[in-house]
Amino acid sequence: MLELGREVGWETLEKYTEQWFDYSEKVMVAAIREIPSTEIIATTTHDPFPGVPNGVRIKIGIKKASAWARSATSCRPRWR
Repeated sequence: MLELGREVGWETLEKYTEQWFDYSEKVMVAAIREIPSTEIIATTTHDPFPGVPNGVRIKIGIKKASAWARSATSCRPRWR
């Protein structure tokens, strides 16, 4: 990575990263908009480990409302 930064320049890499996140965010939002409004609930059990011989039961719920895609916020990480 250091060699790549020296070769193409850190400013070029930073600009490329910003453009890539802009692109990927647009693609992600477009894909989410195609998903119908729904609610999904799933359960699973994490592997057993010392002190928890039967594992840990995990339940998660995800709800996608159509309004989400219209008000999506930036998914870009905050580097600074």
